Amino acid sequence: LLVTAALHMRDSDATAPRILAVAHSNGACDQLLETLISFGIPAIRAGRPATVGEKSRARTVTAMTETHPEVLSLRARARDPSLPAHVRSNAVTEAKRVAEAVRRTISDTAPVVVASCIGASQLTQHGISVSFPLVILDEAAQTTEPALVCALAAAKAEQVVLVGDTKQLPPTVKSSSSELRHTLGRSPMARLLENGGLEQVTLSVQY
Repeated sequence: LLVTAALHMRDSDATAPRILAVAHSNGACDQLLETLISFGIPAIRAGRPATVGEKSRARTVTAMTETHPEVLSLRARARDPSLPAHVRSNAVTEAKRVAEAVRRTISDTAPVVVASCIGASQLTQHGISVSFPLVILDEAAQTTEPALVCALAAAKAEQVVLVGDTKQLPPTVKSSSSELRHTLGRSPMARLLENGGLEQVTLSVQY
């Protein structure tokens, strides 16, 4: 579903809504990103470097900014001892300006941003423009309601699609309170299907 929607965005006009793809775990986020990249979709990964998998770090806004040719060239110029001090100083200032412009361009134009549910609440801290009409949640049956609310609130979402299997593992809640474990141990996907009267689509093939 996510890949199909992203491919449609890529092949349609520039006004197509951006997608925030979230999952409960960082591992699932990294897998989502790898799949999107393999289909030629220029998705980016949001999150603290320590929580992002090694293969996905190159697609973070920070890493893409730091390796941009113009940024690298200006920083090399700033470190060149053969140049006058004022030239090196100007290069430092210009490198900061260009880096910020590159960061903003990447974050504002990526068709799909991948983040964990909790990590989505920190998007603005990573310089990512937060405006995603559509949120797609993977591992929905393993996600707690507060985690999903974090992503929806951060994205200012108008629509959410839940993808998961309520017959598999429920959310893991570590608490000494049995009431809290019972309440949060029921995913929003399960709650909506049981009490919300929402339509569901069930796959007939195991992928």
